[in-house]
Amino acid sequence: MPADLQIAGSGKAPPTGVGLYEPLVTGQLARESVEVVDHIHRLFLKAAEPGLSELLQLPIRLTPGDTEQSTFFDSLKTVSAGDRVIALDLFPVSGCAFISFSPELLFGVLDILLATPGDHRDNSGRIVTAIELHVLRELFDLLAEALAETWKQYYPAAFRQIPASDEELDQLMASTDRAVIVNASVELGGVAAGFRLVLPTSLPRMAELKLKTDSASRTRPEATDNAVFERLGDAKLDIEVVLQGAGIRIRDLLDLTPGRILVVGSPAGSSFDCLVNGTLQFSGNLTSQDGRCGVQIGLPSPELSSS
Repeated sequence: MPADLQIAGSGKAPPTGVGLYEPLVTGQLARESVEVVDHIHRLFLKAAEPGLSELLQLPIRLTPGDTEQSTFFDSLKTVSAGDRVIALDLFPVSGCAFISFSPELLFGVLDILLATPGDHRDNSGRIVTAIELHVLRELFDLLAEALAETWKQYYPAAFRQIPASDEELDQLMASTDRAVIVNASVELGGVAAGFRLVLPTSLPRMAELKLKTDSASRTRPEATDNAVFERLGDAKLDIEVVLQGAGIRIRDLLDLTPGRILVVGSPAGSSFDCLVNGTLQFSGNLTSQDGRCGVQIGLPSPELSSS
């Protein structure tokens, strides 16, 4: 272990300028990955608010809660009999996600959708019926679609509901794989209600990797272009100027010998074509400045602009 690396809880103060490193459990997310999850979770809640407000015909504000890390088994073993858990397929990522809804949220939404507001009966121990689950289906679909729409910017997981039996869900929940749990709450009828989203740690890692790849791809082309231009900046090219409109008789052409002067009679302002390495690139006009003949370049040549 490097001499300047201090482990949290060792009781030794780190040297000046050296951060405190906290050992991670195998499979646990590092701080940067947790920050990615928190960011995406807030975007998801913001995306879900309009649909939830329209569904319930109420102004709804979803508030993010704490982010935790555990295993699927430990995170779901505390689910009470009144909670409802739905499983979500994460294709193409292997594994599932879960949303656990509290009884306060389930029955608060049911009271609004079934037009029974103000029903404050004791719902402890009560389990939603098959008919009530059918009514709540729109809530489940709304949140699953908001998850898929938000996460596709980072990793295109499906977040499709899995029609699993209780036994199949029990098997999925028994997994000892590492998970990250994000919480959210909403106030319905003066009662705080909430739900939890349980994700495999592989999904945030894929999202973090994509963020880093996208960031690198945005900067790499510019650096590459600058390097190429620096290397090519001193390269030399052959330029030929071809006058237009000059003519010569065949007998004069046949009499041409080395050293003979050919007067073309092209005045200043005559047009010409400019070939760079034999390829037509520009057109322009002859000009005269301080008694010297020159060429005035125009961009681009007529042939290039029409092609």
